[in-house]
Amino acid sequence: MANFTQLVYIEKKNIIVPVLSAKKKGMVDCKETSASAEVSSCSKKKKIPFHILADFIVVAKDFSSKFGTEVHADIYIDRDTGTFMLDIPKQVVNPVLCSIDDDNAWLYVEKYGDRNLIKVMEIHSHHVMPAIPSPVDDANERSPILYAIVGRLDKFFPDLIVRTFNKETQKHFNINPSNVFENPVFDDYATYLSDISNVEVE
Repeated sequence: MANFTQLVYIEKKNIIVPVLSAKKKGMVDCKETSASAEVSSCSKKKKIPFHILADFIVVAKDFSSKFGTEVHADIYIDRDTGTFMLDIPKQVVNPVLCSIDDDNAWLYVEKYGDRNLIKVMEIHSHHVMPAIPSPVDDANERSPILYAIVGRLDKFFPDLIVRTFNKETQKHFNINPSNVFENPVFDDYATYLSDISNVEVE
C-alpha cells in the first residue's frame, strides 16, 4: 500500500498525515472477459447511504452526456460523526481515463486536515461503456478498500460493480453492491404504494 499512500507534513501542527491517493482509472484496453470472483458479504459493516451513490451517478451522467468523459470520486467516513461524504478530487478526464492530480494529497489535507476521515471507497464512471474493470483499473485499485465502477450511463439504470483487493491473494473480488450501499427503494421493509390484494401467490 506504500505506493498508494502519500505523507503530508502540516507545519502549523507539526504532524505528518498519511493520505491514501487515487491513481488513474479508466476503460483503456478493456476486454469483455468475465472471471469467476469470490463474493464477500459486508452486511455487518455500516452501509454507505444510497444518496451518496445517487449523487455520484448524477455527476457521472452529466459528465458523460455533456463532455463524453469518465469522472472519479472518493467516499469517506467521518469517524467522529459516523457520516459518509462524497469528494470529487482535482483530476483530468477524457472518454476513457480519469487522471487524478498528484497534488491531491496536499489539497485533501487543506480541505479536511482537521476532520477524522477514512477513505472507504474510490468510485469512477466508464461513460457509456460497461462497468468492467480495465487493466488500468486492476493495476491501480490495489489497496484494501472498496472500489466501484458505474458504467453504461446511457441506460436508464446504469451498470454497477463493487469490488475490493485482497493483499494476501493479490486478487480482486466482487462484492454485492446491496451489501455496501443502503437501498431505500428496494429494501425488505419497503411499503407497498399500490393495492396488491388482487395478486394470488401459488
